[in-house]
Amino acid sequence: MNDDEYKLHMTMWAASKSPMIMGTDIRVLSGPSLSIYTNPAILAISQDPMGSAIVRRWRYYVADIDQYGQGEISMWSGNLAQGDMVVVLLNAGNQERSMNATLADIFVDDGGVLAPEAKMSYDMYDLWANRMPNATANMIIDSNSTMNAANLTSYYYNSTKTSYADGIMANNSLLMGSKCGTVQGLGTLTATVPRHGVMAYRLRPIPTALVKRDEL
Repeated sequence: MNDDEYKLHMTMWAASKSPMIMGTDIRVLSGPSLSIYTNPAILAISQDPMGSAIVRRWRYYVADIDQYGQGEISMWSGNLAQGDMVVVLLNAGNQERSMNATLADIFVDDGGVLAPEAKMSYDMYDLWANRMPNATANMIIDSNSTMNAANLTSYYYNSTKTSYADGIMANNSLLMGSKCGTVQGLGTLTATVPRHGVMAYRLRPIPTALVKRDEL
């Protein structure tokens, strides 16, 4: 598979709350693979205290099929702790495309346009934007150590020191992803999604007089 397909694979395993088992030969692990396996924002979705798996909200077939005659797009979302949501736009078509999801789509099981959650506004965090650079990952592999990797604390979360559950509750910035915008009430999330790839986001409610968040 290519890098986008590996990211898709990792995203869907994590967001589905499936067991995270490395099936690769770590003796020949590549830098890009290490950076996928250790992405804190994606692992935080997997280890979210709610343990709630994503659900497919819609699916459409597309004309740009692959060599097996397959081509479709879909949107998945699920609940996270502290009122957050995870949203995945999956492009299984054979070309890059713009995709979108409305808050009504995301909260369709709660009433769609009538859902109170769909009328709220959200900060949007890209779960792959802060992925460890290949140079840093290669340094870790080559030295068999994290000791000398440059700017490691910007990309690597030490879950032995602090669990993902505790880090999520403390709003650790590494586990949030990179803030990339906001979605207003009853608004639409839009992204360009690569061929055979995903764009994955954490949505965090923007506090209002009716929505209050405990900050540590």
